[in-house]
Amino acid sequence: MKFLITTTEVYRFSAEDEATAFIEKAKQEPGYTLTKSTVEYKERKQKGEVIDFW
Repeated sequence: MKFLITTTEVYRFSAEDEATAFIEKAKQEPGYTLTKSTVEYKERKQKGEVIDFW
């Protein structure tokens, strides 16, 4: 018999408030336990200009 012990999921949101709302909803979700969550802002630059952010 085998059991899944841990899994890591990574999501990308365009706004910080969307990410925070998703984390709060996941904390209330029955069936699994959210043990760690982080919100990071990242940028992709090309020639000094920001071409993408998340």
